[in-house]
Amino acid sequence: MGAHRWLRLGDGLSTLLPYLAGLLAIYVLSPFPRHLGGWAGVALIAGLGAAILLSTVVHELGHVLAIRLAGIWPTAIHLLGPPDRVTFHVGAMQVGLGIKPGGGEVEYPGRGLSAAQSAVIAAAGPAAELVIAPLVLLLPIARWAAVYLAVIMAADGLSNLIPAKTEDGSLSDGVTLIRARARSRADADIRELLAAPDWSHRPDAGQRLINGWVLDVPAAEDCLKRLPDDRDALLRVYAQPWLLPERPETESLNVVHALSWKVVAKPDVSARLADLAASRVEWVLGHVDKRDDPEARPRPRDVRHTLSVVRLRQGQPADVRRLCADALAADMDPDDRATVLATVAMAKHQLYLLASARQALDEALALDPSADLVPEAVSVLGNGAPSFAATPPASIAGS
Repeated sequence: MGAHRWLRLGDGLSTLLPYLAGLLAIYVLSPFPRHLGGWAGVALIAGLGAAILLSTVVHELGHVLAIRLAGIWPTAIHLLGPPDRVTFHVGAMQVGLGIKPGGGEVEYPGRGLSAAQSAVIAAAGPAAELVIAPLVLLLPIARWAAVYLAVIMAADGLSNLIPAKTEDGSLSDGVTLIRARARSRADADIRELLAAPDWSHRPDAGQRLINGWVLDVPAAEDCLKRLPDDRDALLRVYAQPWLLPERPETESLNVVHALSWKVVAKPDVSARLADLAASRVEWVLGHVDKRDDPEARPRPRDVRHTLSVVRLRQGQPADVRRLCADALAADMDPDDRATVLATVAMAKHQLYLLASARQALDEALALDPSADLVPEAVSVLGNGAPSFAATPPASIAGS
Protein backbone atom coordinates (compact mmCIF):
# COMPACT_ATOMS: atom_id res chain seq x y z
CA MET A 1 0.00 0.00 0.00
CA GLY A 2 2.84 2.38 0.78
CA ALA A 3 4.99 3.54 -2.10
CA HIS A 4 8.09 3.92 0.05
CA ARG A 5 9.79 2.90 3.26
CA TRP A 6 11.41 5.10 5.87
CA LEU A 7 13.56 4.85 8.94
CA ARG A 8 11.63 4.59 12.20
CA LEU A 9 13.18 6.72 14.94
CA GLY A 10 12.16 7.01 18.55
CA ASP A 11 11.00 10.42 19.76
CA GLY A 12 13.92 10.81 22.15
CA LEU A 13 16.60 9.86 19.63
CA SER A 14 15.25 11.98 16.76
CA THR A 15 14.89 14.98 19.08
CA LEU A 16 18.33 14.72 20.72
CA LEU A 17 20.48 14.10 17.64
CA PRO A 18 20.81 17.79 16.57
CA TYR A 19 21.61 18.90 20.12
CA LEU A 20 24.23 16.20 20.60
CA ALA A 21 25.78 17.45 17.36
CA GLY A 22 25.84 20.95 18.83
CA LEU A 23 27.65 19.77 21.97
CA LEU A 24 30.22 17.96 19.83
CA ALA A 25 30.73 21.10 17.77
CA ILE A 26 31.40 23.19 20.87
CA TYR A 27 33.97 20.67 22.07
CA VAL A 28 35.77 20.46 18.71
CA LEU A 29 35.33 23.92 17.17
CA SER A 30 34.92 26.32 20.04
CA PRO A 31 35.68 24.94 23.51
CA PHE A 32 33.38 26.01 26.32
CA PRO A 33 34.85 29.06 28.14
CA ARG A 34 36.46 28.10 31.42
CA HIS A 35 35.89 31.50 33.02
CA LEU A 36 32.17 30.71 33.37
CA GLY A 37 33.03 28.20 36.09
CA GLY A 38 29.95 27.12 38.01
CA TRP A 39 27.72 29.00 35.63
CA ALA A 40 28.71 26.71 32.76
CA GLY A 41 25.80 24.35 33.32
CA VAL A 42 23.29 27.20 33.50
CA ALA A 43 24.73 28.74 30.33
CA LEU A 44 24.57 25.43 28.51
CA ILE A 45 20.94 24.85 29.51
CA ALA A 46 20.04 28.40 28.46
CA GLY A 47 21.81 27.85 25.15
CA LEU A 48 19.96 24.59 24.63
CA GLY A 49 16.61 26.26 25.25
CA ALA A 50 17.48 29.11 22.89
CA ALA A 51 18.62 26.64 20.23
CA ILE A 52 15.40 24.62 20.47
CA LEU A 53 13.21 27.70 20.24
CA LEU A 54 15.19 29.39 17.48
CA SER A 55 15.36 26.23 15.33
CA THR A 56 11.65 25.60 15.73
CA VAL A 57 10.64 29.17 14.91
CA VAL A 58 12.87 29.37 11.83
CA HIS A 59 11.74 25.95 10.62
CA GLU A 60 8.02 26.63 10.93
CA LEU A 61 8.28 30.14 9.49
CA GLY A 62 9.98 28.59 6.46
CA HIS A 63 6.89 26.42 5.97
CA VAL A 64 4.63 29.44 6.47
CA LEU A 65 6.47 31.44 3.81
CA ALA A 66 6.18 28.62 1.26
CA ILE A 67 2.50 28.17 2.06
CA ARG A 68 1.86 31.87 1.50
CA LEU A 69 3.78 31.77 -1.79
CA ALA A 70 1.41 28.96 -2.85
CA GLY A 71 -1.46 31.41 -2.34
CA ILE A 72 -2.80 29.79 0.85
CA TRP A 73 -3.26 31.20 4.33
CA PRO A 74 -2.08 28.93 7.19
CA THR A 75 -4.79 28.31 9.76
CA ALA A 76 -2.53 27.50 12.73
CA ILE A 77 1.11 27.25 13.74
CA HIS A 78 2.29 25.20 16.72
CA LEU A 79 5.69 25.97 18.26
CA LEU A 80 7.14 23.34 20.62
CA GLY A 81 3.87 21.45 20.19
CA PRO A 82 1.21 20.21 19.71
CA PRO A 83 -0.20 19.89 22.29
CA ASP A 84 -0.37 23.61 23.00
CA ARG A 85 -0.14 25.11 26.48
CA VAL A 86 -0.81 28.71 25.41
CA THR A 87 -2.71 29.88 22.32
CA PHE A 88 -3.33 33.28 20.75
CA HIS A 89 -4.14 34.65 17.30
CA VAL A 90 -2.12 36.64 14.80
CA GLY A 91 -4.82 37.85 12.45
CA ALA A 92 -6.82 34.79 11.43
CA MET A 93 -3.96 32.38 12.25
CA GLN A 94 -3.88 30.62 15.60
CA VAL A 95 -0.49 30.40 17.27
CA GLY A 96 0.12 27.73 19.91
CA LEU A 97 3.05 27.37 22.29
CA GLY A 98 3.86 24.03 23.89
CA ILE A 99 6.69 22.35 25.77
CA LYS A 100 7.65 19.54 23.39
CA PRO A 101 11.37 19.86 22.53
CA GLY A 102 11.80 20.25 18.79
CA GLY A 103 8.07 19.94 18.15
CA GLY A 104 6.37 22.11 15.58
CA GLU A 105 3.58 22.02 13.03
CA VAL A 106 1.80 24.30 10.57
CA GLU A 107 -1.81 23.63 9.64
CA TYR A 108 -3.10 24.70 6.26
CA PRO A 109 -5.73 23.62 3.70
CA GLY A 110 -3.65 21.39 1.43
CA ARG A 111 -6.40 20.09 -0.82
CA GLY A 112 -5.80 20.94 -4.48
CA LEU A 113 -2.05 21.56 -4.15
CA SER A 114 0.14 20.05 -6.83
CA ALA A 115 2.88 17.58 -5.96
CA ALA A 116 5.48 20.26 -6.70
CA GLN A 117 3.84 22.75 -4.34
CA SER A 118 3.64 20.12 -1.59
CA ALA A 119 7.32 19.34 -2.09
CA VAL A 120 8.33 23.02 -1.89
CA ILE A 121 6.31 23.49 1.31
CA ALA A 122 7.90 20.40 2.88
CA ALA A 123 11.43 21.46 1.92
CA ALA A 124 10.99 25.07 3.02
CA GLY A 125 11.30 24.32 6.76
CA PRO A 126 14.67 22.53 6.62
CA ALA A 127 15.88 24.92 3.90
CA ALA A 128 15.18 27.92 6.14
CA GLU A 129 17.29 26.40 8.91
CA LEU A 130 20.16 25.61 6.55
CA VAL A 131 20.09 29.16 5.14
CA ILE A 132 19.86 30.92 8.51
CA ALA A 133 22.39 28.67 10.33
CA PRO A 134 25.57 30.33 8.95
CA LEU A 135 24.09 33.79 9.54
CA VAL A 136 23.80 32.96 13.25
CA LEU A 137 27.61 33.05 13.41
CA LEU A 138 27.40 36.80 12.71
CA LEU A 139 25.34 37.50 15.83
CA PRO A 140 27.08 39.65 18.48
CA ILE A 141 27.22 36.81 21.02
CA ALA A 142 29.95 34.60 22.44
CA ARG A 143 31.70 32.47 19.83
CA TRP A 144 30.86 29.21 21.57
CA ALA A 145 27.17 30.18 21.75
CA ALA A 146 27.03 31.19 18.08
CA VAL A 147 28.67 27.91 17.02
CA TYR A 148 26.28 25.96 19.22
CA LEU A 149 23.18 27.66 17.79
CA ALA A 150 24.38 27.43 14.19
CA VAL A 151 25.34 23.76 14.35
CA ILE A 152 22.12 22.75 16.09
CA MET A 153 20.03 24.63 13.55
CA ALA A 154 21.88 23.07 10.61
CA ALA A 155 21.77 19.60 12.15
CA ASP A 156 18.04 19.95 12.85
CA GLY A 157 17.41 21.00 9.26
CA LEU A 158 19.37 18.05 7.88
CA SER A 159 17.72 15.57 10.27
CA ASN A 160 14.30 16.72 9.08
CA LEU A 161 15.26 15.82 5.51
CA ILE A 162 15.84 12.19 6.55
CA PRO A 163 12.75 10.10 5.68
CA ALA A 164 11.80 9.23 9.26
CA LYS A 165 8.75 8.37 11.31
CA THR A 166 8.76 8.79 15.07
CA GLU A 167 6.98 6.45 17.45
CA ASP A 168 4.14 8.94 17.95
CA GLY A 169 3.32 8.71 14.24
CA SER A 170 4.63 12.14 13.18
CA LEU A 171 6.48 12.33 9.88
CA SER A 172 9.64 14.19 8.96
CA ASP A 173 9.71 16.60 6.04
CA GLY A 174 11.82 14.03 4.22
CA VAL A 175 8.83 11.68 4.19
CA THR A 176 6.64 14.43 2.77
CA LEU A 177 9.20 15.08 0.03
CA ILE A 178 9.20 11.43 -0.95
CA ARG A 179 5.43 11.38 -0.77
CA ALA A 180 5.17 14.37 -3.09
CA ARG A 181 6.84 12.43 -5.88
CA ALA A 182 4.83 9.29 -5.11
CA ARG A 183 1.66 11.36 -4.84
CA SER A 184 2.23 12.79 -8.32
CA ARG A 185 2.48 9.26 -9.74
CA ALA A 186 -0.53 8.10 -7.72
CA ASP A 187 -2.60 11.06 -8.90
CA ALA A 188 -1.86 10.16 -12.54
CA ASP A 189 -2.69 6.51 -11.81
CA ILE A 190 -6.04 7.41 -10.24
CA ARG A 191 -7.01 9.73 -13.09
CA GLU A 192 -6.16 7.04 -15.64
CA LEU A 193 -8.10 4.44 -13.66
CA LEU A 194 -11.27 6.47 -13.17
CA ALA A 195 -11.34 7.57 -16.82
CA ALA A 196 -12.33 4.02 -17.81
CA PRO A 197 -16.11 3.34 -17.69
CA ASP A 198 -15.53 -0.13 -16.19
CA TRP A 199 -12.79 0.93 -13.77
CA SER A 200 -14.11 -1.18 -10.88
CA HIS A 201 -13.46 -4.33 -12.96
CA ARG A 202 -9.74 -3.55 -13.15
CA PRO A 203 -7.82 -6.07 -10.99
CA ASP A 204 -5.66 -3.31 -9.49
CA ALA A 205 -8.46 -0.78 -8.86
CA GLY A 206 -8.60 -1.33 -5.11
CA GLN A 207 -4.83 -1.18 -4.66
CA ARG A 208 -4.58 2.04 -6.66
CA LEU A 209 -7.38 3.71 -4.70
CA ILE A 210 -5.95 2.71 -1.32
CA ASN A 211 -2.48 3.88 -2.32
CA GLY A 212 -4.01 7.17 -3.47
CA TRP A 213 -5.89 7.53 -0.18
CA VAL A 214 -2.70 7.03 1.84
CA LEU A 215 -0.92 9.63 -0.30
CA ASP A 216 -3.77 12.16 0.06
CA VAL A 217 -4.85 12.13 -3.59
CA PRO A 218 -8.23 13.96 -3.62
CA ALA A 219 -9.66 11.88 -6.50
CA ALA A 220 -8.95 8.64 -4.62
CA GLU A 221 -10.50 10.01 -1.43
CA ASP A 222 -13.64 11.15 -3.25
CA CYS A 223 -14.01 7.83 -5.07
CA LEU A 224 -13.62 5.72 -1.93
CA LYS A 225 -16.16 7.85 -0.05
CA ARG A 226 -18.70 7.39 -2.87
CA LEU A 227 -17.93 3.71 -3.41
CA PRO A 228 -20.41 2.35 -0.79
CA ASP A 229 -23.23 3.97 -2.79
CA ASP A 230 -22.53 1.49 -5.61
CA ARG A 231 -22.77 -1.89 -3.90
CA ASP A 232 -21.71 -3.94 -6.94
CA ALA A 233 -18.62 -1.80 -7.52
CA LEU A 234 -17.74 -1.95 -3.81
CA LEU A 235 -17.90 -5.76 -3.76
CA ARG A 236 -15.84 -6.01 -6.96
CA VAL A 237 -13.14 -3.71 -5.60
CA TYR A 238 -13.12 -5.48 -2.24
CA ALA A 239 -12.72 -8.89 -3.88
CA GLN A 240 -9.49 -7.82 -5.59
CA PRO A 241 -6.09 -8.65 -4.05
CA TRP A 242 -4.66 -5.94 -1.80
CA LEU A 243 -1.17 -5.64 -0.40
CA LEU A 244 -1.32 -5.49 3.40
CA PRO A 245 2.11 -4.25 4.61
CA GLU A 246 3.82 -5.45 7.75
CA ARG A 247 4.23 -1.86 9.02
CA PRO A 248 1.13 -0.06 7.82
CA GLU A 249 0.41 3.63 8.13
CA THR A 250 -2.60 4.77 10.11
CA GLU A 251 -4.34 5.83 6.88
CA SER A 252 -4.06 2.25 5.60
CA LEU A 253 -5.69 0.87 8.73
CA ASN A 254 -8.50 3.40 8.49
CA VAL A 255 -9.42 2.75 4.86
CA VAL A 256 -9.17 -1.06 5.08
CA HIS A 257 -11.33 -1.09 8.20
CA ALA A 258 -13.88 1.34 6.74
CA LEU A 259 -14.27 -0.63 3.49
CA SER A 260 -14.49 -3.93 5.37
CA TRP A 261 -17.30 -2.55 7.51
CA LYS A 262 -19.21 -1.29 4.47
CA VAL A 263 -18.95 -4.76 2.91
CA VAL A 264 -20.03 -6.85 5.90
CA ALA A 265 -22.68 -4.46 7.23
CA LYS A 266 -25.01 -5.84 4.53
CA PRO A 267 -26.16 -9.48 4.53
CA ASP A 268 -25.42 -10.13 0.82
CA VAL A 269 -21.84 -11.24 1.48
CA SER A 270 -20.53 -14.41 -0.16
CA ALA A 271 -18.55 -16.93 1.86
CA ARG A 272 -15.41 -15.97 -0.07
CA LEU A 273 -15.81 -12.28 0.71
CA ALA A 274 -16.58 -13.04 4.36
CA ASP A 275 -13.34 -15.00 4.65
CA LEU A 276 -11.46 -12.21 2.88
CA ALA A 277 -12.97 -9.64 5.25
CA ALA A 278 -11.94 -11.80 8.21
CA SER A 279 -8.28 -11.77 7.14
CA ARG A 280 -8.29 -8.02 6.50
CA VAL A 281 -10.03 -7.03 9.72
CA GLU A 282 -7.74 -9.35 11.70
CA TRP A 283 -4.80 -7.58 10.03
CA VAL A 284 -6.17 -4.19 11.15
CA LEU A 285 -6.75 -5.50 14.67
CA GLY A 286 -3.21 -6.85 14.80
CA HIS A 287 -1.79 -3.36 14.19
CA VAL A 288 -4.29 -0.95 15.69
CA ASP A 289 -3.32 -1.56 19.32
CA LYS A 290 0.30 -0.72 18.52
CA ARG A 291 -0.48 2.88 17.57
CA ASP A 292 0.15 5.83 19.88
CA ASP A 293 -2.15 8.19 17.99
CA PRO A 294 -5.62 7.18 19.27
CA GLU A 295 -7.32 10.18 17.68
CA ALA A 296 -6.27 9.12 14.18
CA ARG A 297 -6.38 5.33 14.24
CA PRO A 298 -9.50 3.15 14.29
CA ARG A 299 -10.68 2.37 17.82
CA PRO A 300 -9.87 -1.24 18.76
CA ARG A 301 -13.41 -1.79 20.06
CA ASP A 302 -14.83 -0.74 16.68
CA VAL A 303 -12.48 -3.09 14.84
CA ARG A 304 -13.43 -5.95 17.16
CA HIS A 305 -17.10 -5.23 16.54
CA THR A 306 -16.51 -5.31 12.78
CA LEU A 307 -14.80 -8.66 13.23
CA SER A 308 -17.82 -9.90 15.19
CA VAL A 309 -20.08 -9.02 12.23
CA VAL A 310 -17.66 -10.89 9.96
CA ARG A 311 -18.03 -13.93 12.21
CA LEU A 312 -21.81 -13.68 11.81
CA ARG A 313 -21.42 -13.72 8.03
CA GLN A 314 -19.16 -16.75 8.35
CA GLY A 315 -21.73 -18.59 10.46
CA GLN A 316 -19.46 -18.49 13.54
CA PRO A 317 -21.54 -16.71 16.21
CA ALA A 318 -19.81 -18.18 19.26
CA ASP A 319 -17.12 -15.44 19.30
CA VAL A 320 -19.49 -12.51 18.86
CA ARG A 321 -20.25 -11.78 22.51
CA ARG A 322 -16.54 -11.74 23.41
CA LEU A 323 -15.66 -9.46 20.50
CA CYS A 324 -18.47 -7.05 21.42
CA ALA A 325 -17.75 -6.99 25.15
CA ASP A 326 -15.58 -3.85 25.25
CA ALA A 327 -17.97 -1.99 22.92
CA LEU A 328 -20.93 -2.82 25.18
CA ALA A 329 -18.95 -1.68 28.23
CA ALA A 330 -18.01 1.66 26.62
CA ASP A 331 -19.92 4.92 26.62
CA MET A 332 -21.27 4.92 23.05
CA ASP A 333 -23.73 6.95 21.00
CA PRO A 334 -27.22 5.39 20.98
CA ASP A 335 -27.05 4.41 17.30
CA ASP A 336 -23.63 2.76 17.70
CA ARG A 337 -24.78 0.86 20.77
CA ALA A 338 -27.94 -0.24 18.96
CA THR A 339 -25.79 -1.65 16.14
CA VAL A 340 -23.66 -3.64 18.59
CA LEU A 341 -26.77 -4.97 20.37
CA ALA A 342 -28.28 -5.99 17.02
CA THR A 343 -25.08 -7.91 16.28
CA VAL A 344 -25.30 -9.72 19.61
CA ALA A 345 -29.00 -10.44 19.06
CA MET A 346 -28.36 -12.12 15.71
CA ALA A 347 -25.48 -14.14 17.15
CA LYS A 348 -27.64 -15.40 20.02
CA HIS A 349 -30.37 -16.22 17.53
CA GLN A 350 -27.95 -18.36 15.53
CA LEU A 351 -27.06 -20.12 18.80
CA TYR A 352 -30.77 -20.78 19.61
CA LEU A 353 -30.63 -18.48 22.64
CA LEU A 354 -33.92 -17.02 21.47
CA ALA A 355 -35.15 -15.28 24.62
CA SER A 356 -31.78 -13.60 25.19
CA ALA A 357 -31.64 -12.61 21.52
CA ARG A 358 -35.05 -10.99 21.76
CA GLN A 359 -33.99 -9.03 24.84
CA ALA A 360 -30.87 -7.66 23.07
CA LEU A 361 -32.97 -6.68 20.05
CA ASP A 362 -35.55 -4.90 22.21
CA GLU A 363 -32.75 -2.84 23.77
CA ALA A 364 -31.48 -1.96 20.30
CA LEU A 365 -34.94 -0.94 19.11
CA ALA A 366 -35.38 1.29 22.14
CA LEU A 367 -32.13 3.09 21.33
CA ASP A 368 -32.37 3.53 17.53
CA PRO A 369 -34.58 1.32 15.32
CA SER A 370 -32.91 2.63 12.14
CA ALA A 371 -29.29 2.06 13.19
CA ASP A 372 -27.06 -0.23 11.12
CA LEU A 373 -27.96 -3.93 11.45
CA VAL A 374 -31.08 -3.26 13.54
CA PRO A 375 -33.58 -3.67 10.65
CA GLU A 376 -31.73 -6.83 9.61
CA ALA A 377 -31.94 -8.18 13.17
CA VAL A 378 -35.69 -7.45 13.23
CA SER A 379 -36.09 -9.43 10.01
CA VAL A 380 -33.94 -12.32 11.21
CA LEU A 381 -35.59 -12.68 14.61
CA GLY A 382 -39.03 -12.13 13.12
CA ASN A 383 -38.59 -15.26 11.05
CA GLY A 384 -38.67 -17.45 14.15
CA ALA A 385 -36.05 -20.09 14.95
CA PRO A 386 -32.84 -19.97 12.89
CA SER A 387 -32.49 -22.33 9.97
CA PHE A 388 -28.92 -23.19 11.02
CA ALA A 389 -26.55 -22.77 13.94
CA ALA A 390 -22.79 -22.86 14.30
CA THR A 391 -23.25 -25.47 17.07
CA PRO A 392 -26.03 -28.10 17.10
CA PRO A 393 -28.83 -27.16 19.54
CA ALA A 394 -28.35 -30.25 21.68
CA SER A 395 -24.77 -29.32 22.50
CA ILE A 396 -25.62 -25.79 23.66
CA ALA A 397 -28.79 -26.53 25.60
CA GLY A 398 -26.92 -26.37 28.87
CA SER A 399 -24.71 -23.41 28.01
